[in-house]
Amino acid sequence: MKKTLISFVFFLFSFIHQLPAQRWQAVGGGMNGPTSYNEVRDFYGDTIGNKLYVVGEFPYAGSGDSVVNQLATWDGSTWNNVGHGSGDTICLSGGGCNPFVSVIKYHNDVFVSGHTRSMGGNYNIKNLSKWDGISWSAVGNPNIEPYLFQANDSLFVVGQYDTINNQHIEAIAKWNGTSFQSFGTPLPFYSQSGIIRGCAYYQNQYYFGGDFIFPGGLKDIIRWDGSQWQPLGNGILGSSSFVLETVVYNNLLYVGGVFSQSDGNAGNTMMTWDGTQWHDAFPGVNFSNGIRYLTTYKNKLYISAQFTMAGIPGYFYLAQYDGTNFCAFGGTGNMPGIETTPIAIVGFRDTIYVASNRTFFGDTINYIGKWMGGDSVEACMTIVQSVNELSSNNNQINISPNPFWTQTTISFSEPQKNTTIKIMDVVGKEIKTVLFSGKSLILEKGEMQSGVYFVQITDEKKN
Repeated sequence: MKKTLISFVFFLFSFIHQLPAQRWQAVGGGMNGPTSYNEVRDFYGDTIGNKLYVVGEFPYAGSGDSVVNQLATWDGSTWNNVGHGSGDTICLSGGGCNPFVSVIKYHNDVFVSGHTRSMGGNYNIKNLSKWDGISWSAVGNPNIEPYLFQANDSLFVVGQYDTINNQHIEAIAKWNGTSFQSFGTPLPFYSQSGIIRGCAYYQNQYYFGGDFIFPGGLKDIIRWDGSQWQPLGNGILGSSSFVLETVVYNNLLYVGGVFSQSDGNAGNTMMTWDGTQWHDAFPGVNFSNGIRYLTTYKNKLYISAQFTMAGIPGYFYLAQYDGTNFCAFGGTGNMPGIETTPIAIVGFRDTIYVASNRTFFGDTINYIGKWMGGDSVEACMTIVQSVNELSSNNNQINISPNPFWTQTTISFSEPQKNTTIKIMDVVGKEIKTVLFSGKSLILEKGEMQSGVYFVQITDEKKN
């Protein structure tokens, strides 16, 4: 019987749109202050209260320099303070603020984290606070400011702290309605300089990513199965690797950070986990300097990172992915628009807002911009999640890179002799046939058009 091995090979298809000059809009004058340290760190879009919450390092908001003290809301027309924000007078005098790093509205309360000494005149607050619409209150006073995440309608604070509520609680805590309590069995994050930076709920388990390493393959990302911590395969490989972002999209867990295929990972800086194994999230996309931010909005995944796309000149800072098409938007490194990697992204009122640690679009937008370009994009490529490694008997077959632009290599674990390799299109038409001996074959794109192709491999025994 003839045995056939099939793999998908996809050649990248791209296109460039010419766009109107102005695609970003200032948001009510943006954030301001008498210091060079102004920046926006995080967003939260409150669809019920119809407000955009913004935190960071800025004393003023709006063209009128309204004092907001590092926390403000945008209602679509004006900026407003929230309980007078922090009591950081050094920030107001131009000495540099102690920034807020995270904000989230959970049920009816607004939680804010940052290196704070007081909130709204309450000097009993440290690093984490809660606004109930009337007043600020302390929430555990962790010794280091945490990051806030909501997953499966549960509220978590993660980070590098080791004390909350005067209790020894390290790196991961869950809100029980009145206070944050330890989650899972303790792991010594703080004592080993570890930190948690991401949180997601996937396939009925909680996942946490960061920069840490523990016995049992618990490296940079872990999951809680209800009774103990479990690894994800071999974790994130590499001595300098770490995870910054985790988000669930299209039934996959997307993980972004700083890691490399050269260390044995499935992808560079971005991978997906399907519950069993790792995959390269976006073959043909080259991310540099890590993933800055991931979020989902209106059935799309949004990515903040500096990246290039195979066969497309220039580099980009923002991407959107609809499950098939990966598209850069918002400008490039050599076009007007976003001129640095955004710190945060949020979908609100049918569009996208981005946060930055600098002004952009020719210094006309102060640290926060609203996307006005609609569906306009710079360039797109279609992503095909490929079957890269196949086997017949004891012979392992690998096709890499896949997808590819100009050439790819078909590799065998066992030497081949008079093996026939046929390339066919999706309707079964034979495109190319090669009689091959050896362990690796370089396949050139040549005259083949962009698309999906099948590879049929038959040895000299017709297996």
